[in-house]
Amino acid sequence: MFFVDLDPAENNKEICKITALQKKTAQIEPPRAKKNNIVQCMRCQQHGHTKSYYNRPFLCVKCGGHHNSKECKKSKDTPAACALCAGNHPANYRGCEHYHNMLKESNTHRNSTQVAQPIHTNTNDNNTHPSGNPTHTNTNDNHMQPSGNLRPRSYADVTRSSTNQVEDTATILTKLIDEFKGLFNQLLQHNSMILNMLTMLINMNN
Repeated sequence: MFFVDLDPAENNKEICKITALQKKTAQIEPPRAKKNNIVQCMRCQQHGHTKSYYNRPFLCVKCGGHHNSKECKKSKDTPAACALCAGNHPANYRGCEHYHNMLKESNTHRNSTQVAQPIHTNTNDNNTHPSGNPTHTNTNDNHMQPSGNLRPRSYADVTRSSTNQVEDTATILTKLIDEFKGLFNQLLQHNSMILNMLTMLINMNN
């Protein structure tokens, strides 16, 4: 799959009529717009998940009642009731206030999540399409800009870190074994005391 960027022209749409390039079948279509929506559960009508593997109680999409939407007995003359905002519309209505609030929160979270800005190296190869319109093939090589305070780890750093982790694990295991020995010795002492007391009681009864 390739993305072709054409310079503005009146006949740009003609490129979609091309069905073969260099004796190979090709399908050219305009870019698809991203859908700005949130999935909705058909079981509880909440957004952000689907009904698969979800056992939350039913809420009717038509009347907001606590039953499966397929079993709703609401007549067509009765106004709908939203299970999310109590408005007079079905719960899957895209104009619902609750749905728009969810969209705002989702967009705010998406915009606030920032990643390190890559350095783009653009190589533009300008080719002339048979239709007469020049096409541009953009190749972006993304390189993350390293911080000035970071340096690559050497083999000695890696082995030193691994050695320290092994030593820490051995120290922890040694402490646990010593604690277990102490507890075991205390248990033996208690058992010895109990045996001595039982022996004394048996001798007294005899």
